[in-house]
Amino acid sequence: MSQENRRSKLRTSLPRRTSTGSSTLIGCILLEGWGGKIIFEPEQFPALIYRWESPQVIFLIFSTGKIVCAGAKKEKDIYEAIENLRQRLEENEVLIRG
Repeated sequence: MSQENRRSKLRTSLPRRTSTGSSTLIGCILLEGWGGKIIFEPEQFPALIYRWESPQVIFLIFSTGKIVCAGAKKEKDIYEAIENLRQRLEENEVLIRG
């Protein structure tokens, strides 16, 4: 079996296991000074990468208020994770509403 045939077979046999969603929070988000499991290197990528533990997802958080949630097992996990993130941003006063 050629390498191309093997790749094609792999692509079609793998089940889809994750969901991705996006949202916009009204306001701007301060990306500096976060703690926890984050990566923020604005010279390389304009979003903060935040690893959330429960539900287990990864957020891409942009200063404009736009967020991307990836890696959720179920669609409801996306909604739960985004709501938990919104609450945490407001509690830590990094979500600035215009």
